[in-house]
Amino acid sequence: MFENKKISDMTLEELWKLFPIFLTKHKACWKDWYCEEERELKKILPSNAEVYHIGSTAINGIMAKPIIDILIEVSSDADLSEIAESVKSLGYIIMSDNGNRVSLNKGYTQHGFAKKVFHVHLQYKSEKREVLFRDYLNSYFNIAKEYENLKLDLWKKYEYNRDAYTLAKSDFVNKYTDMALKQRVNIEKLNNLCGAIFDLDGTLLDSMSLWEDVDVKFLTARGISVPTDYAQEIRSMGFAQTAVYTIEKFGLSETPQALMDEWLELARSAYAENINLKSGAEEYLKHLAEKGVKLAVATSSSPDLFVPALKRCGIYDLFSEFVTTDEVNCGKHEPKVYLRAADKLGIQPEHCAVFEDILVGLRSAKRAGFVCVGVFDNASAVHESEIRSESDVYIRDFNDLL
Repeated sequence: MFENKKISDMTLEELWKLFPIFLTKHKACWKDWYCEEERELKKILPSNAEVYHIGSTAINGIMAKPIIDILIEVSSDADLSEIAESVKSLGYIIMSDNGNRVSLNKGYTQHGFAKKVFHVHLQYKSEKREVLFRDYLNSYFNIAKEYENLKLDLWKKYEYNRDAYTLAKSDFVNKYTDMALKQRVNIEKLNNLCGAIFDLDGTLLDSMSLWEDVDVKFLTARGISVPTDYAQEIRSMGFAQTAVYTIEKFGLSETPQALMDEWLELARSAYAENINLKSGAEEYLKHLAEKGVKLAVATSSSPDLFVPALKRCGIYDLFSEFVTTDEVNCGKHEPKVYLRAADKLGIQPEHCAVFEDILVGLRSAKRAGFVCVGVFDNASAVHESEIRSESDVYIRDFNDLL
């Protein structure tokens, strides 16, 4: 259609027609293409230039335009135009130059896309928002899939309008890039705190499925089906508070102590023998202890359960203080348990982190001035988006902090 017209002479509309938006399944070869091109670029770039694979082809497991986006950042005293001329020697065409950023393409022909297509984004050193976005989506696959679904929705709508397609994605991209930037800043803050307070069930201990089993066994024995909202309703409560709530909710004739004794009996052997730590938890706790960070536990669990579990897992002695919600006679909807733990450590909330997997706990700790770290757990997955937004730092497991 445009075989007799140079690409440089085409209008924007003609370029969009010749080079439409289209998505393909993620291909392993994209990483290889980037690495090959990176090697060639580094031969002609200043020695202090930084080169990154960005864009959707750098995000694992999602559909993308088969175009390798490359970010090149150079020092503020570099001559962008001069460097762009060097990049042109590798077969690139300058598409735009606003003085602070130069865009170059390779792989665009009069017949359409070549087998390999590259976009280079040349600019001065920055906070690297594109890299932050890439890394955040590679860390959180569910968000990456949201991004893929958004692109699929926009594909046909803006097939021949690249600018509109990019603009329609901008709110999503900016939202999660801002969250990634906040996370990076707060991780630096986290690394300089004096104390850390940890919830146990669902945060350090991979134990929430056990409590779901206990609920089923306990209520089924009384001819009661477990309500769908029961687990979420009791998650922030202390052991004694949960017993009172359960008696009132189901009209039971037993005493709170009788319920607690039965629950302890159902759970005791599992805590003593089977419950394990979340991935990376032991290594992270030891890392903090080696740095001299004071550690405490703030939990709704009973010492009869968690003490044997922590000792078996080899981390009990890393903690200097243990506080339960029963001790402060208040669930985690109020920050009393965290404040008591911080007081025992002798550290003000603003110099202390709280690690939690439940939304209500994170919110109350944040109100009290703690730095809040949200920890993913399957039992709280329904609130994951809210937990991520409320957290100063959000992790899938403790390996994210190592």
